[in-house]
Amino acid sequence: MYLGNVTIKQSTTVSQSIIGNFISSNRTDLIVVKGASKLELIQIENSSNQIKYEILISLETFSHIRRIEKMKDTYTQKDNIVVLSDSGKLIILEVDIDKKKFIRTTQEIYGKSGCRRITPGEYLAIDNKSRAIMIGGIEKEKFVYIFKELNNNIILNDNLEENKNININNINDINRKIISSPLEVFTPQHICYDIIALEVGYSNPIFVSMEVKYNNMQDWASNNYEFNKENQYQKKIILFQVEIKNNYVIKLLEHPIDNTAYSLFPINYEKKNEISQSKFLLGNFIIFCKGFFYLFQVKENKINKVETYFFENDKNNNQNPIIIINKAIYFNQ
Repeated sequence: MYLGNVTIKQSTTVSQSIIGNFISSNRTDLIVVKGASKLELIQIENSSNQIKYEILISLETFSHIRRIEKMKDTYTQKDNIVVLSDSGKLIILEVDIDKKKFIRTTQEIYGKSGCRRITPGEYLAIDNKSRAIMIGGIEKEKFVYIFKELNNNIILNDNLEENKNININNINDINRKIISSPLEVFTPQHICYDIIALEVGYSNPIFVSMEVKYNNMQDWASNNYEFNKENQYQKKIILFQVEIKNNYVIKLLEHPIDNTAYSLFPINYEKKNEISQSKFLLGNFIIFCKGFFYLFQVKENKINKVETYFFENDKNNNQNPIIIINKAIYFNQ
């Protein structure tokens, strides 16, 4: 017996999208999530002053895709797709343009099925050097996965006793990398608003989360008194550093921020040293608030507030402040 599925009316709403080099290192394509369950690879061409697009690969996952991001493969220089869904699994997909398919290279179970507030999967951040991944839930739980180089000669040629414990399902194309067991980064009684990864070059990866603590919420509700500024809960950013060699995560520091903050955005750029003309990377990020945003800099395990920018005609407009819902970065060469 064979079961078939036919969708009468296809979904056209794009809920998420990422751009990257999914087919080759010198070609840019688009991955979109339509509805909440359909993945599509779209090729965009600009010819004869007309922009055309073609759907190369389409996959119905029959799940609720919570988050997607791209991850650079250091060997092929192509981008893979990291997918988090309500299945409770972390999936890494690779594009096989010859077979017109998404090939699953990694599958790691991290939680129960469904979209729960404490189950990671709502937030996803990937180190720019593809060395570590942090996934987080709305409340409490976060996991960090470290990707390590794998010597395929040990597995293929030598029958060492220690290699029997290696899980082949977690190997991202045996010649490349292997994913580690999850490292737990729990912050009980905290609500998470966003998670990002900073550009730190080849130093240990740093992740930033925006959170607020609510441990006195039950006491506040039971006392039945009005909410005032003294009882206002303070939002903060927490920096986590991943020790690649020692395989653990430490909390670097916490820093209070404005309570109207709602989103984080990393800024990855290079700056020249005037003396040696060498380039070095700085860990900078923006915190978006209602009507303005902060620019922060992380250097030598310290966080510095660089400057505050107000949106035009929004300094004195407290009733209807501007709220940014999407952002992108462009470098003027």
